[in-house]
Amino acid sequence: MVREVIQQLPGLRFSVSFTTRLPRPDEKEGEDYHFVSHSVFQKMVDKNEFLEWAEVLGNRYGSPRPDLKKMEIEGVDLILDIDTQGAKKVAKEIAQPVLIYLLPPSLRVLKERLINRGWTL
Repeated sequence: MVREVIQQLPGLRFSVSFTTRLPRPDEKEGEDYHFVSHSVFQKMVDKNEFLEWAEVLGNRYGSPRPDLKKMEIEGVDLILDIDTQGAKKVAKEIAQPVLIYLLPPSLRVLKERLINRGWTL
């Protein structure tokens, strides 16, 4: 869905998140995520390199801290694909963010998606 929005709206850039989990078969480094070790991720946390980050199911996910001034000068808006806890952190860091929440089509579909991602329900 994010890729479709970017194609439709010029001037919108996708922020590729970092994660400590292993890539899924269809994922590409630098396109879907930046896949890093736990120690590399922790060093980035220690250096305050993330706009937001969280741990989910034993893996960490984080959005790199963008150069917001540079992006503003270039007329570029950033789109993040993050969960609600990440959105709350971003809202504290960035003045007037636009937050869009997407819901699954049904609770049954949500349950299937979570199970497929390793959640125990």
